[in-house]
Amino acid sequence: MKSKEDSWERFLQVMEDALGKPTFETCLKFSILKKINNGKAVIQVSSAFAKERLETKYVGIMKDTLQKIYDSPGLDLALEVDENLLPTRPDLPEQMEFYKQEQDDIPENSLDPRYTLESFVVGNSNQFATGAALAVSRSPGKVYNPLLIFGGVGLGKTHLMQAIGNNVLARKKKARVVYLSTERFINEMIDAMAKKKIEKFRKKYRTVDVLLVDDIQFLVNKEFTQEEFFHTFNELYGANKQIVMTCDRLPRELFIDKRLSSRFEWGLTADIQEPDLETREAILRKKAEQKGISLPNSVIHYIAERVPSNVRELEGALLRVLAFGTFRRQPVNTELAQEALKGIIPEGREQIPTVEKIIEKVASYFDIKTEEIMSDRRDRRFAYPRQIAMFLSREITNLSYPDLAKKFRRDHTTVLHAYEKISTNLHDISVRNSVDNIRSALKVS
Repeated sequence: MKSKEDSWERFLQVMEDALGKPTFETCLKFSILKKINNGKAVIQVSSAFAKERLETKYVGIMKDTLQKIYDSPGLDLALEVDENLLPTRPDLPEQMEFYKQEQDDIPENSLDPRYTLESFVVGNSNQFATGAALAVSRSPGKVYNPLLIFGGVGLGKTHLMQAIGNNVLARKKKARVVYLSTERFINEMIDAMAKKKIEKFRKKYRTVDVLLVDDIQFLVNKEFTQEEFFHTFNELYGANKQIVMTCDRLPRELFIDKRLSSRFEWGLTADIQEPDLETREAILRKKAEQKGISLPNSVIHYIAERVPSNVRELEGALLRVLAFGTFRRQPVNTELAQEALKGIIPEGREQIPTVEKIIEKVASYFDIKTEEIMSDRRDRRFAYPRQIAMFLSREITNLSYPDLAKKFRRDHTTVLHAYEKISTNLHDISVRNSVDNIRSALKVS
């Protein structure tokens, strides 16, 4: 019978194979298993960054691996931070020292070096956005300023945006490049106000050469932050400094300050769509090559067919298959891939969402309440999402117009009008993008 120490070492070995050496050394190398009891495992990691990155991308594969190694089906997982886990020795990886610094002291060009234009797989779904990113990285502040990349979750927006930053630094090492999420911008601004350091905060972001801001949709309902970002945008734009943003929808759909949303559209807006089968296969092949693994074409095709939309899900499925092979000590073939992915994605996609679930997802997407979709309010902020919900309910559930009218507490002619209006406007990229993103969230094709 294996000891707990042997099992933990086995877990770390599997995760190193699954995550790749750079991510493993940054996020898990110095971790410890604090405890396993009452159906829950607690792992302590060495930095807040490691915790956030693992929770965002790898917690699923970590749970699966723990459940198998410790023979505990249904085992849950929680991550904690303990910076004392970092060793104090000369060979400490440079990136680990970086994560121990205070947030105010973090180097401004803190980009993930793996996100490059060379490692980004180009297909029909992202060709336009990739071309724009390349042009911006070669002449920052001179073409397509600002550049806004929009599309659904997990399609590569962050990769492409960080690739711009890395390409700029490769050409000009002393360029001041800042990458951050909108959430971090908000949190830093609040912290600066509390500590009376708002001028230091402003200087930090208004004196850069390239500002890369992820997920600007989180500016919705943050009026003071919108004001601050508005002035930051103006300062940089006026100085011909490059601004790049990502968003899950077009600015005009965000219901933020009109001055701000109009500025977001001053430059170029480039969308990323769901990848086709050929592109998904190319992505899987590239990911496997990066890990030094050669996969049979049959395995690549099988995984690509099972994950039809989200690149992040695609990578997660690949990691699961590779970890399964490592754990079983078996070569990766189609049979093993089938077993590894058994019951993972298709079952969820085959379930037809209810009208209530569709309304919930639409409300979440447009950042409003479900009651507001069901209300009689006619201003566009509520009327447009309501029409989208009616359209998707008709498309997905195939309920009759009278049945849908009962669900929405409307006359059936209202539902028919909404369906026809959205159908007619699907050629509009913003309408199509909203519909596709919500379909993806509902896991229906």
